[in-house]
Amino acid sequence: MVDFLAVLLIVLFCFVVYIYIKKIAYNNSSENKLKEIITNFDSKNDSKMHNFIKKLKNINYSDNDGILIIEWIISCNLEKKYDDVDFTILFNEVLLDKSLLYLKYLKENYDKISYKYRSLVLDYISWFRTNENYKFFINSLTNDFDKLNRIPLTHLKEKPIFSEIIFPKLLPFIFSEKSAQILDLMNQYLEKKLLYIDKDQIYKEQLLKKWTQLEKTSLEFSFKEYKNRIKVENELLILIDIFAYLYDEEIILLLKEKTKSSNENIKTHALISLIMLGNEEEGVYYVFENLSEKIECRTFLFEKLKQINRNELFPVKYYTQKFFSEGDIYRKIKADYNLNNLVLTSEKNIAGNLKIYYYKFNYFEENSISKWYVAVSGPFLTSEKPQITGLGLTNYKLIEYSENLTNVFKDDINRWTMNYNS
Repeated sequence: MVDFLAVLLIVLFCFVVYIYIKKIAYNNSSENKLKEIITNFDSKNDSKMHNFIKKLKNINYSDNDGILIIEWIISCNLEKKYDDVDFTILFNEVLLDKSLLYLKYLKENYDKISYKYRSLVLDYISWFRTNENYKFFINSLTNDFDKLNRIPLTHLKEKPIFSEIIFPKLLPFIFSEKSAQILDLMNQYLEKKLLYIDKDQIYKEQLLKKWTQLEKTSLEFSFKEYKNRIKVENELLILIDIFAYLYDEEIILLLKEKTKSSNENIKTHALISLIMLGNEEEGVYYVFENLSEKIECRTFLFEKLKQINRNELFPVKYYTQKFFSEGDIYRKIKADYNLNNLVLTSEKNIAGNLKIYYYKFNYFEENSISKWYVAVSGPFLTSEKPQITGLGLTNYKLIEYSENLTNVFKDDINRWTMNYNS
């Protein structure tokens, strides 16, 4: 009897220990911890997501847990919970893991996902470069195009692929408000010889229609609408670059007409496109010499001639770092202001083999010229051939210029130099 009781006590003790271990295991499981974190989500304190994400990282959640997080985000949207909370950062954090489990789930549940997050999801799907995924991607993109907060072309721009799937499905969207991104992507495909448009009449028809639309629009902007005017001009320039891949008499005549444009950028792009189409203008070197003097043309002209292996057409006298540094800062300022004048004020060597160029600039205001402000271009490696773009400090500040302002960019330079040397 005593032996039986002893055995019974041992069995009972083992059972209690087993239950206790199971309870600890349950309490420590990432899934259980995840559910606890989600249950205790405080939209007021966790609205920026940083604290919430920190809690999630601390439990080392699995891919299955990641699915639970995505399900929770979707359910919050469907149930209209936490309408004031943006889950983008959290969604992005989960999708840093390129899991096939996530891919399958997102495709199966795509229609339940808020439009707010669909661009992020489509970016994720396009990371998986398969024919099937890209068919899903382009169909979803074109269906949702006007409702997306941005056009998810990140991975296509990094590595253009599947032109037969992407185009011509995107062609109709060159008439949308986000047309510049589509035209730019098309140009990238053409440059890499992944897309051929001269055999398909629809491309010519649609691109010429877009050209006519943009030309008309460009005439309607007032002085105050400088940024809109620049946006339209940039699209016209991309179109001229695209025309270089359309061998057609009508296109060639249009380009020849644009070589007489008073807009130096339009003229430069048209001349390059004609060269690429085998219609090089007589005396083009001398035209390029005049255009290279123009700060707005110099950078593109050099880059494009290099791309098409016609470096000999770029004037030697402008192949210097000083001239390229001007082009570098010009592109930075032009995005925001209608630049009037840019003047080099000094040069400085830093970190041994780097050079920075300091400038003052002013720009056109509605009825006058602005004050002089300060800008910096570079740094550029002095040991290399002239470079088009500086290594990270090119910038300007709307601080009124004076000869005593030698340290305006001191903190930027010190911070950059420290990072560069490390």
